[in-house]
Amino acid sequence: MAQVLYQNFSQNASPVTLTTTGETIIITSNSIDWPTGGNFALILAYLSLSLSAATTGITLRVRRGNALTGAVVATSGVITSGIAASTVWADGFNAVDNPAPSDLAQYSLTAQVAGASGNSTTSLQSIALFLF
Repeated sequence: MAQVLYQNFSQNASPVTLTTTGETIIITSNSIDWPTGGNFALILAYLSLSLSAATTGITLRVRRGNALTGAVVATSGVITSGIAASTVWADGFNAVDNPAPSDLAQYSLTAQVAGASGNSTTSLQSIALFLF
């Protein structure tokens, strides 16, 4: 069994607005240097989202770094099950990454809604980072 070399948890209850159908960063982990002997990262994320009218789906992504230009580590594809316009939707999303040891360990959860006719808003979001 791999040993956890670093762990961090961030949670934020401040609302984040998803503008119509654009991809938006929901929460970002702290940035740290890879510990000696580190091989991979486990990222656990969660969000609660008030969906706007006409929303038909949502796509979650975990990206490296703190920008929308960061490499995509994992994507959910378009989630349609349980999605209903003008309701609250909550779910978790997990990813595993094996970057070069020279990279900083920092990850962002992003969300993008489909079919939305207005803005959606988060009410709670969290991200946990474990380095092994």
